[in-house]
Amino acid sequence: MLKPIFLQSGIKSAPFSTEQMLAEIHSTRLDLSGRQAYKPQSGLSSHTVIIDDEVFKGLALKGGSLRKILLENSPKRAEKISEFIIEAQILLAVESRDFSLNIPQVTTMDRGHKWFGISLLDGKEMRRAFNDLPMEIRGPKYNDAANAFGLFMAELQESIPWSQTRQAWVAKNSLHDSVKVKNVLDRPGMRQIIGPAFDTCCEAADNLDKFKLILTHGDLQPSNVMVDKITGDVTGIIDFGYSRFRLPQAELSKLRKAYSSDFVDRVRLAYSGKQDQEIETRDIALWDIADQVMRLSKSMDAHNSHAVNHALENINKLMPL
Repeated sequence: MLKPIFLQSGIKSAPFSTEQMLAEIHSTRLDLSGRQAYKPQSGLSSHTVIIDDEVFKGLALKGGSLRKILLENSPKRAEKISEFIIEAQILLAVESRDFSLNIPQVTTMDRGHKWFGISLLDGKEMRRAFNDLPMEIRGPKYNDAANAFGLFMAELQESIPWSQTRQAWVAKNSLHDSVKVKNVLDRPGMRQIIGPAFDTCCEAADNLDKFKLILTHGDLQPSNVMVDKITGDVTGIIDFGYSRFRLPQAELSKLRKAYSSDFVDRVRLAYSGKQDQEIETRDIALWDIADQVMRLSKSMDAHNSHAVNHALENINKLMPL
């Protein structure tokens, strides 16, 4: 197991560019050879670069408003840094757990929480690896991947007890509060606005209390799944930047955006097989409906008629269950 190295930052404010982050890394990690595996990538909230067998992520400053927030000593600045560092915090919290799939380990963390390093996992991205597989084994390996996802979900759920959860680790934008949905449905005229689907929306609100919040990966798209390029077996999961506590049906719902319904159903069955209470396909659909109810409410408050109609259309598309 790699032991994290906590380093005192030489730069008092967050790096403004990948180049500045690299300069700080090389000035404090003299053991690195300096060989970059590929050109650094710069996203909205973080810079990413591979050096030797480690991946380094640094807090980015994109846009004038975010730059101003991060330069000020304010609660918003602390919140942005807190959100960025959650990935490293969760990886450190689960590093002593045994998983059926490999996950990155934290190797270095800047004391100012502006950048951290994690181990680089071997393998090839899932979609590229599967495209290279012979057609006759691609299907079975696809099913094996779904089973691996379900097992990993169950293992991740058990890795951090709820008593050890930090409030910042609970997903802010993932619906889990039934009271909020019920308050929306109690607003005057909502039965008439929603129409025949109103009773199902009420059921969807109640259904949110059926399952507990669990630790999830939050972004199990193919680019974050590592596969052995020879055997086609899933070997690891990377990029825990969206890992948060959310409802399991929310995690399964998000998978539908990247995988077929048959694949997600197999993940659901593999995950449910490790639980006392099985998640049904209906539970996922009810979560989707509750989520659309909240989107409807926000759109009504913003007086956005287009978004209101879109939310209503989505609710009706999910009917009948």
